[in-house]
Amino acid sequence: MVCPYYKNNYCTSPLLPSPDDSVTAKIRCYENFKSCKFYVELGLKNEIKINFFSAVNLLNEPLHSDCEYFDAKKVSQGYITYCKAINRVLTLSQAKNCVTYWQSCPFRQ
Repeated sequence: MVCPYYKNNYCTSPLLPSPDDSVTAKIRCYENFKSCKFYVELGLKNEIKINFFSAVNLLNEPLHSDCEYFDAKKVSQGYITYCKAINRVLTLSQAKNCVTYWQSCPFRQ
């Protein structure tokens, strides 16, 4: 089984600010990924069960994008945005780009 955050030789963990290849290791990403410090379980409910930085990820109101991979999730303090294509919480600037430039997003390819 492969880590769900391992994509195209990059770690796309929601705990990282951006995809990173320096934290990937085949033995960890392909075999023992649940022990990796960048692995988190995502909740099955409407709320994502991960830590996030309020100043970077938290919105007062949900955003809407026409991208099929974009999702706004309600959390206890407000809303966060989530990209299903890369399986991670988005920063505020990334979320705004998803709203405005969703058709040209490289992750939609």
